[in-house]
Amino acid sequence: MITRNMNERITFLMKKDGQNEDGEVVTGIKEELFTCWAEVSKATVKEFRERTSQELAGDGIKKRKDTIIFNIRYQQKEPVDSTMIISFRGNEYEILNVETDFMRKDFSMISAVMVE
Repeated sequence: MITRNMNERITFLMKKDGQNEDGEVVTGIKEELFTCWAEVSKATVKEFRERTSQELAGDGIKKRKDTIIFNIRYQQKEPVDSTMIISFRGNEYEILNVETDFMRKDFSMISAVMVE
């Protein structure tokens, strides 16, 4: 992987419970944890062909459109897990899977789906 391809800035958020100024308990307050540079992977030709054939069969192509793979550096300010949310280009993404390369310890691959 080439680090110069990491040209997109993403922000990791965490949903927490808190209180507003009236003392009421509010759920789902988003707190920014950290930001980092990421490479956003494009769809492979094989994956594109499979999705196109599924669309012709009536399954729809929306699933690929809303799913993104982010590649980030292995070492971050905090460990990345599936309870976090990624903010990217004005959209929010739930983390589905984090695949970490423990052997070389250079990059982590994050699969995420857009939250509507």
